[in-house]
Amino acid sequence: MKTIKLRAGKERSLLRRHPWIFESAIERGGGDSGETVRVEGSDSQFLAWAAFSPNSKIRVRVWSFDETQRIDAAFFSATIAKTIQARTPDHPTTMTFPEGDYLKGLVVMRKL
Repeated sequence: MKTIKLRAGKERSLLRRHPWIFESAIERGGGDSGETVRVEGSDSQFLAWAAFSPNSKIRVRVWSFDETQRIDAAFFSATIAKTIQARTPDHPTTMTFPEGDYLKGLVVMRKL
């Protein structure tokens, strides 16, 4: 598993559960496009699991803030199911929201 280490003080937004990390916040580390990486603060403490994007200003997008979470097929199945369940008659949105639903880069629309 590849690791991204943040510059000192740059973990504040993650601690508030903001899902983006800009390239300027990264002290060291990287990965392949779309690869899941471990994100650590400058103190080497776990902060998140995230998707890496080497060509974007938003270099890292968080999948989960739970260190015990495995980012695998079961994660995606459960996250998609939770997203669909949230779209009730009281909340009739017909598409996913990639950041708010923790499904980076995935947009799903359905025809009514």
